[in-house]
Amino acid sequence: MIDVVVNNVMATSTKPDYSQYFFKNAVCALTIFRLHFSYIIKSLYHPYCPIQWGNITSEQSCWLGDQNVSLPDVDTTNPTVIEEYGEWIENLIQEYNIDGLRIDGAFFKLHYHVNSVILLVS
Repeated sequence: MIDVVVNNVMATSTKPDYSQYFFKNAVCALTIFRLHFSYIIKSLYHPYCPIQWGNITSEQSCWLGDQNVSLPDVDTTNPTVIEEYGEWIENLIQEYNIDGLRIDGAFFKLHYHVNSVILLVS
């Protein structure tokens, strides 16, 4: 059994170096089209904003944590994110012979935030 978190990653500031994050290989492939690396990689995450609890839009798009230890919010509606997560989860299952998978997220995240396509791809 493995637990996969698909809606955010950990950072130590609100302006993280996204080039060190999960999607860097996909972004390198996209730069073939002469798009700027930092622009592409930033587009895979929502811009920083603190969550306003009770506001669904804020809960879907803003970051957990605070300005010292923040959790950049992954844009789970982005086709590149969906594809990369699907491939990563599939490879993880095959490489480690995983017999159980849990895609982590609080109920409101799973219901409102985590794109159902990710669940279908994996």
